Amino acid sequence: MAAHIAKVIHHIPAKELKRRQISSISKELTHPDDLERLKREFISTASHELCTPLTSILGFSELLMNPENYGGIAAERQREFLEIIYEKARDLMDIVDALLILAHSRSGIGVCLNREACSIETLVEEALAALPGTTDKQRIEVHLVEGGTSIWIDRKKLGRALTALLANALKFAPDRVVRVRGECSGGRSLIAVEDDGIGMSPQDLKKIFQPFFRVDASSTAAAGLGLGLPFANALVEAHGGDLSIKSTPGAGTTVTLSIPLTSGSKRNRNH
Repeated sequence: MAAHIAKVIHHIPAKELKRRQISSISKELTHPDDLERLKREFISTASHELCTPLTSILGFSELLMNPENYGGIAAERQREFLEIIYEKARDLMDIVDALLILAHSRSGIGVCLNREACSIETLVEEALAALPGTTDKQRIEVHLVEGGTSIWIDRKKLGRALTALLANALKFAPDRVVRVRGECSGGRSLIAVEDDGIGMSPQDLKKIFQPFFRVDASSTAAAGLGLGLPFANALVEAHGGDLSIKSTPGAGTTVTLSIPLTSGSKRNRNH
């Protein structure tokens, strides 16, 4: 698996890896060492993150195809195994989809949006519902200021961006409260995800929107490909918005999603 991934990443044009059209806190990667580091990190991390769900899919598929080799499998257990296979396949699809969106965003092709009117409340509710069932959602506090304004967005895609931000906050602030704040102010729709987790250094903040970059890349670090923030940023920018981050080591992080109301927003008549 690692060798195959290495072969694929080797053919990615260097100019494509250099493109970093992200927020003002980031810089373009122009040094060859940076490009090689990105390749190494991708191969190392992706080989593990992709092999883990694939191992589950293959293992449980084998059980279902050859139940007689394991003394038979009860119907309820078969259902359980199928749910695991489906969940892991969805995980792989999410990774592929994130990579495609990043590629389209950075290549100039752009991200296709299917816009509709949606309130901040609905967007937050659906983003919370999309978190994995094992997520401790009781740690999330929601504080919204309802102003009767709907934003004109791709509800599914921007919801996925917000879900990624929530998942990140929960991951890096274990056993602590994560706060979601939302309002419409100054011609913009603002949604902030705040945590009291490990935070990031100024040096980390400069790299945080680089695909495959992880603040803690050690063997004991939280699982992940390092795609969450770059993926969310690409979707927010596709809406004409921006993603800003404030963070202090040991004191937590606040990620604010900002979408302009003037670019196709609509007043919701039901409010």
